[in-house]
Amino acid sequence: MASITYLRVDKSKQRSVRITVQGSGDTPSCFRGNAQTYRVAVFDPSGNVLDLSDHSSLNLAYMPSSRTGAAFASKTDAIVNATFTEAQWEAGTHYHAEFVFEEADMNPSLDGALTKSFWMVCFGILTATGEEDTHGGNTFTIEEDGTANTVTPPSAPAVGITSAQAAAQIDASAVRYDAAQPLDAGEKDQARQNLGLPKNKLDATAAPTTGDDSGDGYSVGSVWINVTADTVYQCADATVGAAVWKQLDGGGGGSGDVVGPASSVNNQVALFDGTTGKLLKSSGTTLGDAAAKNTGSTAGTLCAGDDSRLSNSRTPTTHASSHQSGGSDAIKLDDLATPDDNTDLNATTGRHGLLPKLGGGTSNFLRADGTWAAPPGASPVPSAVVTYSTSSPTLSSSDKGKIIHVDTSSNSVTVTLPTGTAGDYFWMVKKFSNNVATMARDSGVALFHQGNDADITMENFKTYFFWNEGSGTYRVFSMN
Repeated sequence: MASITYLRVDKSKQRSVRITVQGSGDTPSCFRGNAQTYRVAVFDPSGNVLDLSDHSSLNLAYMPSSRTGAAFASKTDAIVNATFTEAQWEAGTHYHAEFVFEEADMNPSLDGALTKSFWMVCFGILTATGEEDTHGGNTFTIEEDGTANTVTPPSAPAVGITSAQAAAQIDASAVRYDAAQPLDAGEKDQARQNLGLPKNKLDATAAPTTGDDSGDGYSVGSVWINVTADTVYQCADATVGAAVWKQLDGGGGGSGDVVGPASSVNNQVALFDGTTGKLLKSSGTTLGDAAAKNTGSTAGTLCAGDDSRLSNSRTPTTHASSHQSGGSDAIKLDDLATPDDNTDLNATTGRHGLLPKLGGGTSNFLRADGTWAAPPGASPVPSAVVTYSTSSPTLSSSDKGKIIHVDTSSNSVTVTLPTGTAGDYFWMVKKFSNNVATMARDSGVALFHQGNDADITMENFKTYFFWNEGSGTYRVFSMN
């Protein structure tokens, strides 16, 4: 009687082993030539019993490791229980389908070896469309026990799927394990995937591109070796159309988390390519010699921003010519600051200079000696009349331009005149009780009347015009 084995099929692309023996978790195996009965349950990716209400049947087959080899045996069974619980499955009372393999079905050649690995696959047929739905696959081992049925193994199954159908249903991770038949590069990749390891490319002749992605079977951690350039890469992102490969051997595009072009121009600045922070590109800008200089205060070094020489007091080099007319930095006179209120810049008889400070008013003019005075021949107009009723009046600068009345009965009048400035003038009218009187000059003041520097005998009610020539010297004119 055939032994009964319960097989768990996990419909999950994340599991490296998808057909296992219930309870032990081992890969399925049997002795050659011994009949086998397999009761199968299919589980979804979450580990729950899959509802096969939309299936009409299940198929279980095993075949050589070759992806194009025909199946040695293939069995189909109608769905026994479409739905049930995991507890019912573990109790052995419920399963999706049962497959009975006869002795002849389990009698393939082991090529003289004690064991040989094959590939077992489970798929279903959808009721609505008749399409096949692959659920899982795994290595299936047949061992030689010395008591096997000697029936010649069939060259091809009498019933089951064709080799093309088998190839279509075999999971891409099918491999063989046979020392007499070494694995080729493709099968080695599939073996790694069976164990949950990423696919590698160990015989490439060029660097990987963004198109070498998950669509080609690569995943994060995949290794790519360019045997032509002796460079090694590892996949950091397998997104379709945007795969990122990092070079690990320090050449070409760099190492670590940054990947750049395979070649570059010496001293050109590198820029980030995109926003990932992991890709570099050339800016096309070459650094000058200054980029390779150290800071310091000696020849061949650069001055840093905090260098004290940039802020200490230093006498500038001679550059007056640059500020002169026609110079590179000519300064116009009207662009300078307002000068002080002094005579430092005034013109004199011995040098050129600027105009003296204006004296105000509208009747004076600038004389050649640099002083302001009334124009010669002009008739000054008095601005006011001031009366002094004393025999010794003292005039001040505020009396200039005015008519001075000296109203006293004294025959001796002494007038103190201000030193004043050149161009000052005033009129004086003597109003005495008697006919004449003498006006004595004050100390330090020169009075020139009719060419004489002497006291003036003033007639009553007669007007005298005083003109300041400067330095306390007055010219006196009788006007009537």
